Amino acid sequence: MSRKQKVFILVISALVSLSIWFYQRIIYDAPSVPITSISDADLVKINDTHFTLNNSWLRLNKHDNWECYLEGNGYERGITLGILQKELGKNQESVFIDEINKNVPSWWFRKFLILGISWFNRDKKFLEFQNPLVTILIILVQNTIELLITMPPMILVTRFKTCI
Repeated sequence: MSRKQKVFILVISALVSLSIWFYQRIIYDAPSVPITSISDADLVKINDTHFTLNNSWLRLNKHDNWECYLEGNGYERGITLGILQKELGKNQESVFIDEINKNVPSWWFRKFLILGISWFNRDKKFLEFQNPLVTILIILVQNTIELLITMPPMILVTRFKTCI
């Protein structure tokens, strides 16, 4: 076997090994989610500062702080919280993205920062459904999907990973 063939086989095996490693380290399977009867149609907007969904509610108190009461298991609380806070989440995301764009004006440097944060958070296995906070975060992401579709995918993964 000639030297060129050995180098070619070495490069191909290195690429295959790196691809397998990347898939095992970076790609996570989505967790299975139970079926529930909670939907957006049940949301009752009493006014701009008070929302209810079944026995759960979200309101702005006299000190300008949002308070929330939720009922159900972790998954149901996550769905309810996502539905109740959908408008608040959209507002916070737009303010957050505007601040990032203002403070880091270079498109290339933003991409570099996203990759750096993703690299530092690569070892966090965050999709374990046993933790109720993770359950609530996953459902919050699912319920704000319209806004999330417009955002770059790496920002979503990085922001979700850093929340855990």
